Amino acid sequence: MVAATASPPAALLGLLDAEVRMNEPMAAHTTFGIGGPAQVWVRPRTVAAFCGLLVGWEGELTVVGRGSNLLVRDGGIRGVVVDLHHLDSYRRDGDTVVAGGGLALGRLVRRLGEEGRGGMEELAGIPGSVGAAVRMNAGAHGREIRELLVEARVANRAGALAWRPAAELGLAYRSSRLAADEWVVEARFVARPAAPGACARQGALLQERRAAQPVSLPSAGSIFKNPVGRSAWRLIRDAGLAGERCGGAQISPQHANFIVNTGGATAAEVETLIARAREQVQARSGVALETEVVILGVGRALSSGACRSRLESGSGPVRGG
Repeated sequence: MVAATASPPAALLGLLDAEVRMNEPMAAHTTFGIGGPAQVWVRPRTVAAFCGLLVGWEGELTVVGRGSNLLVRDGGIRGVVVDLHHLDSYRRDGDTVVAGGGLALGRLVRRLGEEGRGGMEELAGIPGSVGAAVRMNAGAHGREIRELLVEARVANRAGALAWRPAAELGLAYRSSRLAADEWVVEARFVARPAAPGACARQGALLQERRAAQPVSLPSAGSIFKNPVGRSAWRLIRDAGLAGERCGGAQISPQHANFIVNTGGATAAEVETLIARAREQVQARSGVALETEVVILGVGRALSSGACRSRLESGSGPVRGG
């Protein structure tokens, strides 16, 4: 567990355009509803405030978006955690749109649709922020961010800002060449007039997502990347793990590449299921699964024996297709 902090570090006291909280539970800032405390949690209201923090704070620093692809361990996160939620600007510029790095991707897609602009319909159901979507080259239904991105405004650890063309970012399947200490604060996308039927298509895709994924329970989205030519969910299901539980965490029976929080789950329980899925898929299919979810903080998975003991004292694993 990270040590509690009584007051903000002196370097943060001058940040007038930001919320600053001590020992903030990260469970309140992740879609998983899981996570120990951030020693210091900061939410800048402007890009300038974010860059001021980067300049003024030389200690440990972790930057998060909207917490949708994130598992924070139970011991919490040391140092300063910066939440870019407020960097949610939106402005149309002809056939392009510039969106803040903290803007929800789904909200961007909806705003474009309301203005008769399209091309992003397939991405409407992806949770998370614009900045995170650029960093991981988010995609769905055959569409990826790299097909629409023109350029991104990137801040580095020294607080310097630069617009970088999409071609320089090395966007590939769920990855980019952005360094760990670089963050997207704005991004410019193509915003062409919507094709006929775009709104109906977006609605149909969202309905398809609701039918295929466990959207009614807290989760971090897809846990693993799809191996080349394979589907992670199918590999996990075929290993007999759909419905497998560890405490309050469960591999979803509906979509086995999701781990859901059925109530009171801990990060240790989630990591135990992640490890179990990797082991069983490797043993059965010879495929090494790579995590897509970002795991941060202090803590570790339970031992398999500890998890079994807890299962036996409560409800056992549910296996299904």
